[in-house]
Amino acid sequence: MSRPVNTKEVKDYWERFPAGWGELRELENDPLAFLEERDRRTRILSPRVAELYRMHLAKDTEVLDVGCGQGY
Repeated sequence: MSRPVNTKEVKDYWERFPAGWGELRELENDPLAFLEERDRRTRILSPRVAELYRMHLAKDTEVLDVGCGQGY
């Protein structure tokens, strides 16, 4: 039987285990290094991701990332 979604539990989970955490655990104490390495690996695996997601449109703006998977 399912239970109602507890948004605090979901938030807490993703705060503890962000996307890519399993591959980059050694960087968990350095959030900036973690994000930079994750982005570097994404560019290697998906070199056109910035173009396909039209990231240039977000330059110099604030973006709210809600439910965007890996956050692209």
